[in-house]
Amino acid sequence: MTFFGFTDRLNNMQHQRTLSAILRREREKYEKMIFVTGPRQVGKTTILHQLIQYFPGPIFNWDNLDDRHLISTSPRSIFAENEHVYFDEIHKAPRWKNFLKGYFDKYWEQCRIWVTGSARLDVYRRGGDSLLGRYILFRLHPFSVGEILHPDQVPCELEIADILESDETDLPKAHEAWERLKVHGGFPESFLTQSLEFTRKWRAQRHERLVREDIRDLTRIRELALLEQMVALIPSRIGQPFSLNAMREDLEVSHDSIRLWTQCLEEFYYFYFISPYSKRMPRASKKERKVYLWDYSEVSEAGALFENMVASHLLKWAHTTQDMGYREININYIKNKEKQEVDFLVTREKTPLLLIEAKLSDETPSRQALKLSAQLGNIPVLQLVDRPGVFMKRKCEGIQWTLMSASRFCKALP
Repeated sequence: MTFFGFTDRLNNMQHQRTLSAILRREREKYEKMIFVTGPRQVGKTTILHQLIQYFPGPIFNWDNLDDRHLISTSPRSIFAENEHVYFDEIHKAPRWKNFLKGYFDKYWEQCRIWVTGSARLDVYRRGGDSLLGRYILFRLHPFSVGEILHPDQVPCELEIADILESDETDLPKAHEAWERLKVHGGFPESFLTQSLEFTRKWRAQRHERLVREDIRDLTRIRELALLEQMVALIPSRIGQPFSLNAMREDLEVSHDSIRLWTQCLEEFYYFYFISPYSKRMPRASKKERKVYLWDYSEVSEAGALFENMVASHLLKWAHTTQDMGYREININYIKNKEKQEVDFLVTREKTPLLLIEAKLSDETPSRQALKLSAQLGNIPVLQLVDRPGVFMKRKCEGIQWTLMSASRFCKALP
């Protein structure tokens, strides 16, 4: 089912990304370098081409031999002759951090530096960092319902009460976007093509490039065939506590290898983890994190796919809020030692604000969520279902309980 004009607008979204609107606004606030990081093929290079329309300057891609030669032989002319300079994949260059640090310190008053690249930027960011204090980092996520509906809108700081009210505008469009994301995922090339056959081919090629190019070239991992087996096992474990020992037994490798591969796949944006929440929760489990994919279209089981889609929208909200400098939003899950569990807990500056259950089709109030809400101070409970046109609010045991279509909820998020 399509709605007049909306599918055509989706198909013309190649040059419409919310992060581009954010960076156009934020650039004038900062004299520092701006880094844009995110998964392979999420649209970082497209962002650069959008930005040069507003901040003209040359783009240098380390993968291009001519650009590489110029960067290596005439770097001073790059910075001295341009007001804005864009580097794509510069993290592949040897000693790239020292290169940027040296020329930023010399030319920061006259030249603005933009840097995009794979997760390698984030990998280095987590260690000792000679660039500390010299850059601002933004994370580019795949498309979400909110971005599809409002690609040029700079996200504002959201209040829980406003999200739970969630106005009724654009509900059919939100549902159509949600259904398309469910099939093709949010990565631009797959999402915009709208071909299931292409999505399958694109996904296989992305796996191969991730493992056989990015991870091979930028790490010391050599057991690539076993790493590919690990990648193949992950989609069946979505939304479950991730056990390093169970994965080690399945692949028959050492614990150190599994720990290294897990860290690598997380840092290169294949999957991400959501940690358990334990503060202010009696008998809370503090153990294993739950795993979710950046490209949730790989998940075949309906319930796990639904939960992963909700998780990805929540993570994008949290990252966007943090990158914009708003009050910090974090996403956790809750599980106590009696095996009572709620899928997601939203906190703001460590204060619990909202419990979220992703129930697929169950519209009966979750007893576990209500009980855990009471232990957290009677915070609201939101129950999401994968059906359009659902919205109900009522009090359950003195707790505000809201039943809502997932597409309606996610359209309010960045």
